[in-house]
Amino acid sequence: QSTGGIESYEMARVFNCGVGILLYVDPAHVDACLAAISATGHQAWVAGELTTRANDADDAVILNGLETWA
Repeated sequence: QSTGGIESYEMARVFNCGVGILLYVDPAHVDACLAAISATGHQAWVAGELTTRANDADDAVILNGLETWA
């Protein structure tokens, strides 16, 4: 990132950043899903949430904590 002068937002947009795979789960089933994945010996966590945008002018993706990537 620093060698190429690439901004953190662009890094997150282009690369999967080691996440591996994302599952989209109904909020009512999150705990059961996390427990099932954990039972297989894999690590799982809630990476974010899907929400309805107020309008098309809103950012489609909001990334928090990018300032810690520097």
